[in-house]
Amino acid sequence: MELLTQLLNALWAQDFETLANPSMIGMLYFVLFMILFLENGLLPAAFLPGDSLLILVGVLIAKGAMGFPQTILLLTVAASLGCWVSYIQGRWLGNTRTVQNWLSHLPAHYHQRAHHLFHKHGLSALLIGRFIAFVR
Repeated sequence: MELLTQLLNALWAQDFETLANPSMIGMLYFVLFMILFLENGLLPAAFLPGDSLLILVGVLIAKGAMGFPQTILLLTVAASLGCWVSYIQGRWLGNTRTVQNWLSHLPAHYHQRAHHLFHKHGLSALLIGRFIAFVR
């Protein structure tokens, strides 16, 4: 628990020397994995700063504290698993009364635009939409 507290303090203070410490890297990988997984997988966790942390990861890779291939693999797996969990949630909860009530508060033209976009471009709309912030 102390290691996690040190990591969070180092992240908050932007202390790159502490973050580059070899004993801290494993915990940093774990925290990054969990943040990206939760940001992509759980709607209430969508506020997590996954995109901002990618800048930090880039700095740590440039300083040689983290390996590029390992980081790319880990973050890709985290985002992919998170998206899969999000899909499963949508399939499971999509037709419940609570979700339908939430969706009824959205303007109808949002539903029409999403329906048109998906039917026009198919799965590529979902894939490309992951990389365009306002589409997400």
